[in-house]
Amino acid sequence: MQIRTALPIIILVFLLAVAGGFIAGMQFVMFPGLLKMEEEYAQTNLDRGLNAIENDAENLQVLVKDWATWDDTYQYIQDRNEKYIESNLVDDTFSNARLNFIVYFDSEGDVVFQRGFDFKEESEEIEVPPLFVETLRTLHIAGNPDAVLETHKGLITLPESPVMIATAPILRSDDSGPARGTLVMARYFDREEVARIGRQVSTAISLYPVDSTAVYEGLASPVTLQDGESPITAVSEDKSSISAITVIGDILGNPAYAVRVDMDREAYGIGLESMVFSLFVVAFIGVISSVLLIIFINKRFIFRLESLKSQVERIGKEQDFSGEVTLEGDDELTSLSSSFNRMLRALEEHIVEQRHAENRARTATEKLQLLSGITRHDLLNQMTVIQGNTDLLLNTEDDPAVLVHLEKIQKAAENIDSLISFTRDCEKMGISSPEWQNVEALVKAVFEKIQPSDIMVEVSVGELEILADPLLERVFFNLVDNALRHGQGATRISVTSHQQDDHVILVFEDDGCGVEADMKARLFEKGFGKNTGLGLFLSKEVLRITGIMISETGRPGQGARFEIDIPPGSYRFFEKE
Repeated sequence: MQIRTALPIIILVFLLAVAGGFIAGMQFVMFPGLLKMEEEYAQTNLDRGLNAIENDAENLQVLVKDWATWDDTYQYIQDRNEKYIESNLVDDTFSNARLNFIVYFDSEGDVVFQRGFDFKEESEEIEVPPLFVETLRTLHIAGNPDAVLETHKGLITLPESPVMIATAPILRSDDSGPARGTLVMARYFDREEVARIGRQVSTAISLYPVDSTAVYEGLASPVTLQDGESPITAVSEDKSSISAITVIGDILGNPAYAVRVDMDREAYGIGLESMVFSLFVVAFIGVISSVLLIIFINKRFIFRLESLKSQVERIGKEQDFSGEVTLEGDDELTSLSSSFNRMLRALEEHIVEQRHAENRARTATEKLQLLSGITRHDLLNQMTVIQGNTDLLLNTEDDPAVLVHLEKIQKAAENIDSLISFTRDCEKMGISSPEWQNVEALVKAVFEKIQPSDIMVEVSVGELEILADPLLERVFFNLVDNALRHGQGATRISVTSHQQDDHVILVFEDDGCGVEADMKARLFEKGFGKNTGLGLFLSKEVLRITGIMISETGRPGQGARFEIDIPPGSYRFFEKE
């Protein structure tokens, strides 16, 4: 379909889709999105409320611990000094800390001192409920030798109201013991106290018994805490507010209370008005803009694009990069045609330069290979002379001091010979294109060359083939040679493969002494190792040409294990006919 024909259809479909999308979005996305946002905000307010309750309990625990770990308190439990009570447990202590009860227990769970005070009605003494003291004993908070050093904080239930308590063992000021008892501080956690905490975080908080139906009053949702979800959110029956409810535990962590926060649904109302208004605005603007757009695109772009397309197709068909495209006007399409012409000229220049560069590189490579080959040949000839004379002197010289130096010369000559071989291998690396090579055939060829007499060889790789540099056989040779040279005590060399995700792992493993832990990180560095330090470095570089990685994963003392990680595209399994 031509753009000229498709454009009006596309715009019409687009406008219908926009209108339908707005309607569907309001019904299925916007409203649920607003509700989800309000639910998240309600849950955030709920979390703020819970944090405020937790902070209140933490502050109470800090206070009781400050009093409990005090030499004066520690001494009072022993001598029952009335001056301690007269000096410390005054009305201001209760009022400033908003405390209703303070109870001192000895280590046997007996009450040493207790006092109740209504800090809301100052100077009014209240009775410490006997049920409160008995509950502390029942919960093993007081009178429990096994828990005398434990601290507690949280809510307990009394008939008249929940009570927020905090306890701490009575110790010396330096926290040393033994504990002489338990100090308990508490306040009624009634509606007024819960509302006070709510005001601190600007959140309307309510607290109910967990099994109370009052917690769901005024809510439209039938979901309850008994359904197993916590927290839950629900919209009010008139949809003007939203509530979040969760369960909190008592001092022992048992579900005991339901916390509810309420907030107005301001976002819902604003969102509804905004979306309806936006629907009309977008629809009106869309119709007018679409008509103008169709006229403009046809005149300014479609005709000229067709001309540009035909010229580009001609150049591509003729492969004549010296040609040009012409387009009238002074806008982006004209700039595009100019850029295309510049690209054609640059492409033509690049092709010519590429050919020259390839010829120069080929000539330079051939000269370098010729020079390095002649140099290596001459060096090897001279090294043969050095090694021959050194061997002759070693067989004829008797002076131990001279023999030491001759052996060093011989070792250096061997290293130089290895370095020359390394340069020859490096020269070949990457020169030839990677090719598919059968792993089992290469491994067997390596063992036939080395022919280890006292080593059992196991090869189990199936018909695995690897796309790698032709020097892959050299890599396998280095790994086997490494096991023979350095795998002290090795009696077995195995070569296996296995699938790992979409990679294949080729494993060379022996049962020798393994690689020391401090050597693993530098094992593949150039020049690192007990011999020339070049074999494993060369192996890593050869494999990396086709994206293959190698690592040593064996355990010291249990043998070396080299894992070759072959990525997808660099391996295949040859199927025999």
